[in-house]
Amino acid sequence: MATAEPAFLRSDEWRHVLALYGRPGVAQACLLLQDRLGVDVVVLLHLGYVERQRQCPLQASHVNAADAVVRDWREQVLRPLRRVARWPRTILGRRR
Repeated sequence: MATAEPAFLRSDEWRHVLALYGRPGVAQACLLLQDRLGVDVVVLLHLGYVERQRQCPLQASHVNAADAVVRDWREQVLRPLRRVARWPRTILGRRR
């Protein structure tokens, strides 16, 4: 039985984020920001979309609120998964 596509995959925000992330150099820049500065790329892309839609500058309070929503998920799930995903590259890099 086929499962229904999640609604967010049909949203304007999702299409915007995919189009932006697919531009040359954007994915690499996002990963660099993530790896070197600890930037949450999903929050960054979300806030960029929100600012574009609202057509007014974001405030620090907006950034803090968006970050607070995902902070536990990022710390308890995403960061450990990233460490696991990068572990083979770390080991292989040390053996060279």
